[in-house]
Amino acid sequence: MKTVIFAIALFLTSNVFLFAKQVQIEFDIAMFKYDEENVKVETYYSFPDTMLNYVIEGDKYIGELYISIKIHSNIELVDEKEWIVSNFVDMPLLEHKTNLLGQKDFILPVGQYIAEILVFDLNDTTTRAKKNIDIVTKDFSNDKLLISDLQLAQHIEKEKDSENKWNPIFLKNTLFVIPNPSLEYFGTEPVFNSYLEVYNSLDNSKDGYIVAYTFFDAANNEIVSIPQRKNSVSNAQVEYFTFPIELFPTGVYYVQASVKYPPDSPKDSLTASKKFYLINPERPPELKHLFTESMTFEKSEFATMDPKTVETEFEMIRFISTSQEIELFKELSTSEAKQKFLFRYWQLRNPDTLSSINVARENFREVINFANTYFTYGKMKEGWRTERGRALIKYGMPTQRDVFYKTGEHKAYEEWFYGNVQGGVFFYFVDVSGFGNFIQVHSTAWGEVRNENWYVEYAAPDSPSRFEKEQNR
Repeated sequence: MKTVIFAIALFLTSNVFLFAKQVQIEFDIAMFKYDEENVKVETYYSFPDTMLNYVIEGDKYIGELYISIKIHSNIELVDEKEWIVSNFVDMPLLEHKTNLLGQKDFILPVGQYIAEILVFDLNDTTTRAKKNIDIVTKDFSNDKLLISDLQLAQHIEKEKDSENKWNPIFLKNTLFVIPNPSLEYFGTEPVFNSYLEVYNSLDNSKDGYIVAYTFFDAANNEIVSIPQRKNSVSNAQVEYFTFPIELFPTGVYYVQASVKYPPDSPKDSLTASKKFYLINPERPPELKHLFTESMTFEKSEFATMDPKTVETEFEMIRFISTSQEIELFKELSTSEAKQKFLFRYWQLRNPDTLSSINVARENFREVINFANTYFTYGKMKEGWRTERGRALIKYGMPTQRDVFYKTGEHKAYEEWFYGNVQGGVFFYFVDVSGFGNFIQVHSTAWGEVRNENWYVEYAAPDSPSRFEKEQNR
């Protein structure tokens, strides 16, 4: 798999083309099994709409790019495709709005080839580029467990769930896999997506296999690894992976997909890797770490945690974890994998990775200790498990906490105010049983239980307990 980028004005080949404008088209290639003798070579391309020269056509402006790909063996022209990408706009473009994206597939026998790529602007033929790249197809003909190339994608979704009108050329095995030829992820909430095919697993590893996705920084330091156990259900399986990378700083990264089998005691493994680029305006590049992850993990508290403590730690952080992180933890099957998950979880939230103290982790400890000190009751010694504890973990210490003690028949209750959450929100907790177990009865925060009549129903004299309420429903 190769990525080809034409991004600078220069002289190419002996024919000499002088560019009138930079040719900023980007290509990426991935190979998949087609049949026992042939390989499917998918080529993906994208370029900015501002690269084109636009001319009037009717009441619109049109820009057109000619693209040709010729596949040569060492003796003949094997295949050739040429096409025109057109873009219609109301007015000449002064700023970039979108990238024009496409895909062309070639079915090739196993062998070595040269792909001759030619692109030029139909409205300005001096804006052109020509490039040759080598292609060595993979051999998928044997019966061993095999994997395809790793394709990076902008977006992946199931065909049956899709509400978007994606081009059918991106449909692959009931999935819309929208390619990412630039290998770049942008934004403040970037999500990494990849697609991989696994062949002959049912014949070679009936109990399944482990697929692990490992991310490395530019210095080849491991950042995070997510192993998942998969069942072997056929000899042609799809593995697509989605992972939020908003906590990664801007920089160059490598991702490696490893398939190991058999799952309980792996003896063989296959890998496919890819380089990608991340640009996150809120996470600038960081200085290189002085130690590798394995070194720092071994020195961390998580390396010696017993399985019960690991599970308890995750129960605590699930209130502040993303849905993807919760699902990832559920997929982990070994204690070491779960230990490393917790280690990386807090590493990614560490505001100063060069410091020996993880401030985010220490602040979290303080919250847990506060809950265990002040929110316990009866035999419940873990205050973080209470409803006040949950709110404290999720939203932090309130800006103001008012405690109203039991008076006569009026039950004790607490009013919390957060000035820095959603523009200012309130939480109300009532000791409905009288034993110190305060339940959350009302909040003005989004997604929380709301009951404007909470005082009459829970705190006022003769208001029923929660147990009585549930029994009467």
